[in-house]
Amino acid sequence: MKEPKPQQFKAYPNAPIIPLPPDLPAGGPTAVAALEGSARRQDELDVSHLAAALFLSAGVVRSREQPHGAEWFRAAGSSGNLSPLEVYVITGGLEGLHPGVYHYQSLEHGLVRLREGDHRARVGGALAIPRQSIGAVAFVISGIPWRAGWKYEERTFRNLYRDAGTMLSQLLAATAPHRRELFLGFVDRELSALLDLPDPHEVPLAVVTVGSGQSVPDAPPLTEAPTGFLGNTHTLNVFPLVVAAQKAGEHLDALAVAAWRASAAESIHRRAASSGNSTSDEPLSDTIRRRGSARRFRRGPAPKELLTWALPLGVRTEGDFLAPGATLLEHHLLVHDVDGFAPGVFRFVDGALVCTREGDYRDEATRLCLDQPLAGSGAVAVYHATPLARVISRLGDRGYRAALVEAGMVSGRLHLAAQLLGIGASGLTFYDDEVRRFMPTESDPLLVTTVGQLAYRALGGGLPGRPTQLRPTGGT
Repeated sequence: MKEPKPQQFKAYPNAPIIPLPPDLPAGGPTAVAALEGSARRQDELDVSHLAAALFLSAGVVRSREQPHGAEWFRAAGSSGNLSPLEVYVITGGLEGLHPGVYHYQSLEHGLVRLREGDHRARVGGALAIPRQSIGAVAFVISGIPWRAGWKYEERTFRNLYRDAGTMLSQLLAATAPHRRELFLGFVDRELSALLDLPDPHEVPLAVVTVGSGQSVPDAPPLTEAPTGFLGNTHTLNVFPLVVAAQKAGEHLDALAVAAWRASAAESIHRRAASSGNSTSDEPLSDTIRRRGSARRFRRGPAPKELLTWALPLGVRTEGDFLAPGATLLEHHLLVHDVDGFAPGVFRFVDGALVCTREGDYRDEATRLCLDQPLAGSGAVAVYHATPLARVISRLGDRGYRAALVEAGMVSGRLHLAAQLLGIGASGLTFYDDEVRRFMPTESDPLLVTTVGQLAYRALGGGLPGRPTQLRPTGGT
């Protein structure tokens, strides 16, 4: 008998929740500007901007009553809607918020303070960067393997990092008006100690620093933090391969972090600028709240901008694991119905989209994705892949984390771009070996993003504390 589904949120039953502003700040960037990197720069960062970034990445936007209780949907999608991620905030103090270490309570849209005082120096030490580079705020995304492992078991390692990439695509977009940097290199145990993460049941996955550099004092001593509650059964469900993969990629000290980051200076592939455009002036917050994982596609063409604008825009990722203008990924496409493009198999690598085989491959797309109809019923299926042996030879075992995160980031950006084009998207899993044989490619598939015309009218997400209510038999 399958154990009860894990709870979707980490709780601190004995700690008060500090409410965050319930309204999104006016004057935020458009989705196009945030994704293209042209958002007007702002130096000011206050608690309203912090609250918006948290909500637009990890906040609850929809809910649905189920026989087992309420099911919640976050702004950023996750595999099987299992929500295996948590978000923490370390700040030196913002207007409206004292210095401290906080956990974001997604459902209540508030913060629980875990530690008082400015601990950003500890974050800088874990990241192996100068203190003045930290900025005003550091976001840490953690993963709870049991939440996804309840369904995906040992494949959960992939889900954690792909889901982290999806969330990061929205967090980075939401903080686009401010200076921000993404770090996948850090001393794992130092971040875990700061956040009081119960290893191996919760592990740090990624860090984003936001805001201008400023004076960062010595960190105060670590004191006892409130106890977080992950669920009644999490201590009984440890997946050995997930633990082994996580441990294999850990950095033990700052020297290891610096060496790993230096190894990212050599490119795997190059990316190119978009050749199309979008004239949408929709605010990013509206695009994110409209976004939802597609449940059904109908036959019909996608606009050519999907391949000339959205695809090149989607691969415009960033992070300490990439040289400027570089990517770890290549992308294989089964194009079914896109204006201006004949159906067939395409390869997108080093900024070039090339047709390698013409023909209708809807049935093959479905089969490759575990017989999931979404792969063949939409306009295109994009298989994100990387030469893992080459990546690991340069970035070590932690390189697998980086490749998975980047695949999730690209998929997340494609979801938002699809919304702007009036179509939908969804992420899918696949048969690894069959994808390699069919393309053919020596690269290893990491994730599939399908895009197409929705076969239903999707309900937009709600505002902080006011999620949209879905019918029990409905979806996102």
